[in-house]
Amino acid sequence: MSENGTNGELPPPAEAHRGRLVGGAPDEFFDWNGLGPLDDFVGLDNFGRALTDPAFLCAIADNAARILAFTALSMVPALAFFLIAERRMVGGLAGAVKG
Repeated sequence: MSENGTNGELPPPAEAHRGRLVGGAPDEFFDWNGLGPLDDFVGLDNFGRALTDPAFLCAIADNAARILAFTALSMVPALAFFLIAERRMVGGLAGAVKG
């Protein structure tokens, strides 16, 4: 036991998370519910099922739309502020660069 009363092991959720980060890649090739042993090897079938699942494809499309929307929503005001600031500089951007 350590000074804080633990035996040095992580609690189960943290241990499971660490396992996913370090050695979790092989899990995708098994038909696994996350609790039992990895017995049923299915290879790339999990990826094939994911790419044909309407809910997964809808989630991918939704994420792509959000990425595009939030990128545009952040870049448009930033470019507008840049153009306003650039016009107010003496000599514009070229004058600021030349010094």
